[in-house]
Amino acid sequence: MSNAYRELARGIKNMAKKQSNSAVNGLYPELGTITSTGLLLDRFKYEFNEFLIAEYLSFPDIFASTAAAGSDLHSHDVLTPDQLKSLQAGDRVLAIPVNDGQDYVVIARVIANG
Repeated sequence: MSNAYRELARGIKNMAKKQSNSAVNGLYPELGTITSTGLLLDRFKYEFNEFLIAEYLSFPDIFASTAAAGSDLHSHDVLTPDQLKSLQAGDRVLAIPVNDGQDYVVIARVIANG
């Protein structure tokens, strides 16, 4: 005699597995290149002129910081590390599709190993 709760749990688990598999079916991360006018994915021949970028990939090259020391105000320029500078034309990137592949989000700059 089977346990009804186990059967119910197994059914729910199978339905959830099917649903999650269909949600990501065909949506894979893509390598691409930033161009002067957009994003060109390696496996797609047309350029995306509109796409999303992870915020940390759009930092300015220099942060200006103002600090108070007693009654004196002074400022310092803080250089952004190369790894965090804004994306430039020619940068290789990793992009993931969202909204059923209608949009892409650039989530990382990638470099060759070595």
